[in-house]
Amino acid sequence: MSDIRVFGEAMSSRRLLDTQSKQRSEMIPLIQSVPANGGALGKVSVGTMGSFLLLYITGHFETLGSVVGGGGPAAVIDDGVCDMRGQLKCSSGTVLLFSDFIPLDLWISPGRRLSATATNLTGPAVVNGTTYAQAMPVSPLFYPTEFQFLFPVNSDIQVDFRNDGNYAQLVDIAFHGIRLFRQAGE
Repeated sequence: MSDIRVFGEAMSSRRLLDTQSKQRSEMIPLIQSVPANGGALGKVSVGTMGSFLLLYITGHFETLGSVVGGGGPAAVIDDGVCDMRGQLKCSSGTVLLFSDFIPLDLWISPGRRLSATATNLTGPAVVNGTTYAQAMPVSPLFYPTEFQFLFPVNSDIQVDFRNDGNYAQLVDIAFHGIRLFRQAGE
């Protein structure tokens, strides 16, 4: 009984309202197209409202490839191979949050998604006499990646992407966390 009373005293309604007025749950999206055999720097601003405490990362990426056979036109297939890598950074002081480029399928969940532009989306595709199997199903597992870092006011969340594939890829990432509002005089 005494534990309940101690908790009740520690978390009074006034204290809860005070805490609630200083923070809120927030999601910051990042959408980036990465060219074939190249790289791109995706970034989103934390802004001036307050710092952003990152808690979880979720997102999707494509696994497209361009194929040519028999001297004919190229076609786009979904081969299920993750050709994308990324390195997470904070622009304030250029802090590297990942020490190297990590394949996206290792840190973004639910991860791979099927693209409507793939010719093998609904069944096997024949491109210039070569048959490509239907795109592999997407994993239904969803485990948000836990990652805690405080991005200061006016900083940018940056992801330096590398695409080792032969077709441009689209990536969208959601950074989930808590906005810590600035107080007057800060």
